[in-house]
Amino acid sequence: MNSMQDIIKRIIKIIVANFPNGIRDDFIDTSKVLRIYSTDYANEKISRDLITDVIRNGIADGGRFYFLPDDAAEHILLIFDELFKTNPIVYYATVYEKHYDFFARLRIFSPEILKKILQKADSAHFYSAEFCSASKMTRLDYEVSKVFAATDGSLSLETLQNKLPYVPTNKISAVLSDRKKFLPTTADKYISVSKIQFDFDEIEAARQQIIEKIDANGCATPEDYDLSSNFALNPELAEKDLRNLIYE
Repeated sequence: MNSMQDIIKRIIKIIVANFPNGIRDDFIDTSKVLRIYSTDYANEKISRDLITDVIRNGIADGGRFYFLPDDAAEHILLIFDELFKTNPIVYYATVYEKHYDFFARLRIFSPEILKKILQKADSAHFYSAEFCSASKMTRLDYEVSKVFAATDGSLSLETLQNKLPYVPTNKISAVLSDRKKFLPTTADKYISVSKIQFDFDEIEAARQQIIEKIDANGCATPEDYDLSSNFALNPELAEKDLRNLIYE
């Protein structure tokens, strides 16, 4: 007599072979599995409830449950192992788009299904709502900052995209929109605030000007003080952006 584990493996094998686009846990699909099982293994009797339980242990998405052959799941994990060697952060949507043909051949038709497969099959890496990473502490803003730290000056969005090829451009742009960490340059690039040079004597003088303005008028604006030396130190930056940063 076959063990329950052997029976479950046979059921999954039938599902993989006959339902490449996913299976439902309804009467029609479970009946088909039961019929095939009864034909292939005539001496064994299994219940529809068991088939339903096996189906519901698959990857659920859009009312269907998905199963992959063991070798396919292993192949996917190997691909991600290779990606993590050079990419600290990988977005499901981007890796799916870049390797669409491969995933389509496996009947994986959306980044969401890919994410669920990875979450179920792999406990070595970390899976969040939109991306996966080799380290639990990985954050996109940290990774963007690391790229800037490795360069002496400003970077274009295209360069950042090349450094982080499995991150969508709009996600990188969202990080760069934080004006407390990054500023756009006049050459359509971005610079990390940590790379900006400051004339602190001039900034202290400006602070005193602000105090005087507030004492005299009750308020002060970014245009109320001189920052010409700071502007000269950072010719790539628009004066307004640098002035606002120092004012804040």
